[in-house]
Amino acid sequence: MLLKGINDGREHAEQLARFLEGLPVRVNVISYNPGSEAQFESPGEDDCKLFCSRLASEGIFVRMRSSRGQGVHAACGQLGGPAR
Repeated sequence: MLLKGINDGREHAEQLARFLEGLPVRVNVISYNPGSEAQFESPGEDDCKLFCSRLASEGIFVRMRSSRGQGVHAACGQLGGPAR
């Protein structure tokens, strides 16, 4: 899950590629979906695509997943209600 400005940069993609080097992995990338009390922001689609292309250029099998469930607060990063 990518968080804007937290783990979506070039250096993060390079670190992940080094960490995964030699492992038979498939990486699914999805952008964070802010909920009602979001502490983080979602990177833009272009930033997500760039992150994925950086991984792919390092030989990592990567797939960008589309977000579903955002309208009902059931998307990645949204599961949970407001603090009470």
